[in-house]
Amino acid sequence: MLVTKSLVSGVKWTTFQSTFSAVIQVFRVFVLTKLLIANDFGLMALVLIVTGFSQLFVDFGISSAIIYKRNNTEGELSTLYWLNVALGCFACLILLFFSYPISIYVFNEIELNNILKIISITFLFNGFAIQYKALLSKKLMFKSLAKINIVTPLLGFVVTIILAYQGYGVYALVYGYMVENFSRGSLFILRGKQFHIPKWYFKINEVKSYLNFGGYQMSERIITYFRQQGDNLLIGAFLSTEILGFYNLAKILVMKPVQLIRSVFNKMAFPVYSSIQNDDQLKKMALTINKVVYLAIIPVMLLLIVFPETTIYYFYGEKWLSSAPYLRLTAILFSIRLLRTTFGPLLLARGKAKQSFYFNLWFSIIVLVALCVTLQFSIIYALYALISIELFILQAMNLYIVLKPIFGFTINDYLKVATESFLPLLFACLLSFSLSYFYSDFTNVLLSLGIYILGLFVGLGLFYWLNKNTVGFVKEKIKALKS
Repeated sequence: MLVTKSLVSGVKWTTFQSTFSAVIQVFRVFVLTKLLIANDFGLMALVLIVTGFSQLFVDFGISSAIIYKRNNTEGELSTLYWLNVALGCFACLILLFFSYPISIYVFNEIELNNILKIISITFLFNGFAIQYKALLSKKLMFKSLAKINIVTPLLGFVVTIILAYQGYGVYALVYGYMVENFSRGSLFILRGKQFHIPKWYFKINEVKSYLNFGGYQMSERIITYFRQQGDNLLIGAFLSTEILGFYNLAKILVMKPVQLIRSVFNKMAFPVYSSIQNDDQLKKMALTINKVVYLAIIPVMLLLIVFPETTIYYFYGEKWLSSAPYLRLTAILFSIRLLRTTFGPLLLARGKAKQSFYFNLWFSIIVLVALCVTLQFSIIYALYALISIELFILQAMNLYIVLKPIFGFTINDYLKVATESFLPLLFACLLSFSLSYFYSDFTNVLLSLGIYILGLFVGLGLFYWLNKNTVGFVKEKIKALKS
């Protein structure tokens, strides 16, 4: 009951925080598309690829190791803290040194050199803050984390918009990112120091178990990061920052609601799963989270898959309609991907960092090879390839590497879960697409809205009919907490 109570409280605060952050981000993009050009968004996408990769080394998987290990001694935490600080300094120096060759020889964008030099200082600071975020997560302090993640995007949003209006171009995005990063880290430190204040203590031999766990985690995250950013990386290298800008704006429209809905649970899933020792209870919790996530994503994905032109036209403007084909296919890809990503934290929660690493290794190799081949033709070909891989290869990997070893799932079990989650969205999309094909066009917003509402009503009704047991379980838990 304590775990369920923490989860429900976390859902409430994390939902509010994620919703607020997503709204700020979406409104930010809405405004910035009127002030910036596609090349600015493409450059910032390249910056985030480089900085995101560097940030992985600052953490080194230590945060997950701290959360996973039940008891952390003062000496262990102090040693790990100073190790994170040293890694932050190292990442800062490496980025300063390699910013020019990365900019010229990888992306052929000289302006990227100056941006990377400016933004490198964030890694120096992050080394001092990263452990406190892990401690707040370990203590299930979702309320504090939510408040921090509400204030900091707002600060970054205000700075970005002001600078964009003043004509700073891509640097408005850069300085807004830095303000958000520094303010978030500062608040993590202020809130988290109640749990630990580091001493002048450093003995690497005492934290070997953390480093072994963290080493697999860092390796997995590096591989995962290159896979997740592989499309942006290869588009920036093979094509142009302008094309990357169009593609990335479409990806943002998909990723923000997906991150909003998925992060509500996934931010809590690892610490909550780790605290559940009973396998039956864990299975029921994991399946329930999977269903609830899919229920929440149906309205968004129905809109993006069936009405991409309408969404782009009314949100970004007519000059961005080139993003519409990317939007539809990316939404289809992530709708399928959600079938397995909600189960991702299970391997780590059961201490299977090695298996999680190898899963992501093969996953990433398959995806990156497919991207390298298909991007030679077009982004559209690449997205079709990723959808096929996700549907026929990665879902099978999820069954045999994650769900079968942990829960004893069979193919029939997995097909049942997939059908109960995905079928309502698929049916709603087919119905809405058929009606819009014959009776609507992307500029007729009222007719499109009517078709959307009809499809949504049918999809949600089918979901309820297929998942009565899950709905009943959630109602029972909420009722028990109220009593």
